[in-house]
Amino acid sequence: MTDAPDHKSLRDDTVLFSDDANEIKADVPLPGNKTAMKIIFGGLLFLSLGIVSRYNFLLFHTLAEFFSITVAFSLFVLVWNSRHLSHNAAFVFMGVAYLFVGSIDMAHTLSYKGMGVIPAQWGADPATQLWIAARFVESISLFIFPLVFFRQLRLPRVFAAYGVITVLVFITIFYWRIFPECYVEPGGLTRFKKVSEYLICIILMGAWGALYQKRRDLDPIVYLLISWSLVMTIFAELVFTFYGSVYGLSNLAGHYFKLVSYYLIYLALVRSSYKNPYETLFRDLAQSERKFKSLFEEMISGLALHEIISNKEGKAVDYRFLDLNAAFEKMTGLKRKDLIGKTVLEVLPKTEHYWIENYGQVALTGKTITFENYSEGLDKYFEVRAYSPNPGQFVTMVNDITDKRTADREKDKLIKDLKRAAHEIKTLRGILPICSICKQIRDDKGYWNQIEVYIRDHSEVDFSHSICPECAAREYPDLDLYE
Repeated sequence: MTDAPDHKSLRDDTVLFSDDANEIKADVPLPGNKTAMKIIFGGLLFLSLGIVSRYNFLLFHTLAEFFSITVAFSLFVLVWNSRHLSHNAAFVFMGVAYLFVGSIDMAHTLSYKGMGVIPAQWGADPATQLWIAARFVESISLFIFPLVFFRQLRLPRVFAAYGVITVLVFITIFYWRIFPECYVEPGGLTRFKKVSEYLICIILMGAWGALYQKRRDLDPIVYLLISWSLVMTIFAELVFTFYGSVYGLSNLAGHYFKLVSYYLIYLALVRSSYKNPYETLFRDLAQSERKFKSLFEEMISGLALHEIISNKEGKAVDYRFLDLNAAFEKMTGLKRKDLIGKTVLEVLPKTEHYWIENYGQVALTGKTITFENYSEGLDKYFEVRAYSPNPGQFVTMVNDITDKRTADREKDKLIKDLKRAAHEIKTLRGILPICSICKQIRDDKGYWNQIEVYIRDHSEVDFSHSICPECAAREYPDLDLYE
């Protein structure tokens, strides 16, 4: 006997999957040790970069920026190549966004004052303009990220949009040179640059608010990592509003915060799309299962899943109950616990063969049918729509139409009675052959009947007999019946 998995088995499978995952994680080194190692490594990296900045700030800036650029490009590669594992296209969207943010950051690094890539007379303004442009693109992307959760995205359009924005940034800075000034010498940061940094902070706070609304759709660790990445990015932007020199301490601190924020977003997206993609997938499945089960149980129509049983010749001879909803129980008066796993002939031995024949046609050919029929075992009429979800199986959507059939029969009977009454009344209104002497009436069969008998038989009139005064005086002159 082959039973289709019911909702309970699906839940059990999910639990088993989680247990296996926990057993595997038991062999991994303790999270505390791994965290300590990461902190030590990060501290040594920051210390090394700090020492480098003391001797050559330009080298520090190049290393820090190229670390961020590498993270951004790596995010795109990993998220893009694992996009088929996740149902949440928002992570793919972020990978594409960071690809273009990293491209603008690369241009920022190469155009930095002292690199010698752009004309020296341009000064530090182009690099600062590129920084602001990259942060605007990044912050707006982080704001959009929670808004596109579980939505269908047309990735070619996403690529095209970011491509157009990036090209416009480069053209307005290097060709048209109409991008607002961000750094002037010897004055330092412009009002536009400072206001832009504060505006970027506001956008990032809005991104955190939107992310908070979607926190239940995320792995808790992923949510915390992205949240702290947003906090680090806000700190970086605030610090970058203070420096007066592109080689100053605030610039150093801002890049430290940026490194941390990129690393956190890297951990978040890689965990959700590469290391641990199935957790989000099974959360999606669990939510879909709850919605489906709610719909399944709350349906007004009876719904049941069966598998057909055939003989050696391939002819349907019985069928087995696999699952059913509460409405099916209510309509049939049968209990779920008494049906699941059993065949219809075990439960209702008097089941008419036309039920099995119809369902066999559906399960074995894949044809969808709709019909009405009577079940002697249940003494009810049912309207049924049946279709096959898998070979050898069929689903029935059942509605009890017994009351409708009863009402139809009573209506037909009433119509017949009315027609008969109308016919009889019509007969009384016609010409009646009556004897001019004895007053008897001849019926349609040629027999003569007393007038009261004929009227009584052809209407609902009854007669009571008495003697009028004239007849009494004529027939009984000696009796004073009316004195």
